Amino acid sequence: MLSKLRVQLYKSLFDTEVDLEPLTVFIGPNASGKSDICEALAVLSDFLQRLIDTTNHKKIIRIVSDSLQNLLKNVHSIESKFWHGKPDFFSFQVSTLPIAGNSDGESTPIINLGVYSDYSEQAVKLGNLQKINTLVDRYTSLLREFLVSNHFSTSPLYKALKKVNVYDFVPIPISFTSSSNARMERTGEGPAYALLDILLTKHKGLDELQERLTQLVPNFKKTVLPRGESQTFSLELVDIYSDHHIPAADIFRWYIETFGFSHCTILSRKHSKYYLS
Repeated sequence: MLSKLRVQLYKSLFDTEVDLEPLTVFIGPNASGKSDICEALAVLSDFLQRLIDTTNHKKIIRIVSDSLQNLLKNVHSIESKFWHGKPDFFSFQVSTLPIAGNSDGESTPIINLGVYSDYSEQAVKLGNLQKINTLVDRYTSLLREFLVSNHFSTSPLYKALKKVNVYDFVPIPISFTSSSNARMERTGEGPAYALLDILLTKHKGLDELQERLTQLVPNFKKTVLPRGESQTFSLELVDIYSDHHIPAADIFRWYIETFGFSHCTILSRKHSKYYLS
């Protein structure tokens, strides 16, 4: 699992460091940087995966731009991703816990990594946080070789990044598509999607979820997962008196947050999950 994330000069985050747990919840007022923390982690994960997948020689800043553009959704410019909108520099540092007994005498697996993007110089620096092993370049080839030679694709850090899920507590409709992308995903589809994802993979927790919900939510009878087109599902709650099915996305904000947080607290065991409120 990831243990620490530090973000510098990315959007609203001047210099922010957070300790991470298997279940980490960010709570705060609007525009306090909750989404920016999770988005920074998504950009970092996407950038490293793109760099590993890039076998041809190209400018590294194009990979950075692609990762930033991947989260823009045609709303904001790249400049909006930088501190005060000035496209010059940002950095991400991420760490994971070391694996006990993993010492083969040949190489030390990557458990922390810093990515420093100098947009004005069109260059990126990669290195461990001890700054013992670092590399700066304007092109992908040597930077990719840095990751390959340090066995990044089999490292605890790479595996931890791939296990991260980010859910944004926003009451909007459930997504009707599921991603097969191996990168970390920020769904943005609200707790209803988070619950649906967990319910479809952890059926044994459904009884416990329903028992807790009867204590937390008035007029709640049970949850249902009606199958839709193309083998997709939606999540609905059934009223105890009228048997009326209520789409989860139609429930007002505090109802969804209580529902989602309760369920995710109960069922999250192995993977790192980050939630915004």
